[in-house]
Amino acid sequence: MKLPEPDGERIRAIITRARDLHSRGQMDREVWLQLNREFVEASHGQLEMPSALIDSGKSGWFEA
Repeated sequence: MKLPEPDGERIRAIITRARDLHSRGQMDREVWLQLNREFVEASHGQLEMPSALIDSGKSGWFEA
């Protein structure tokens, strides 16, 4: 059985949104979790979390 290909266009859109929200200080836990769910769905669980999501997850709100 062949695994479905990751949706590159959707993944790029998720990364762009994550960077934008993070840079504007609008990333919070709920948004971050939603973007992560979308990423896993778009990548079919085949790719590692992109740095845009890792970096935004390292901000102060994540530890709170």
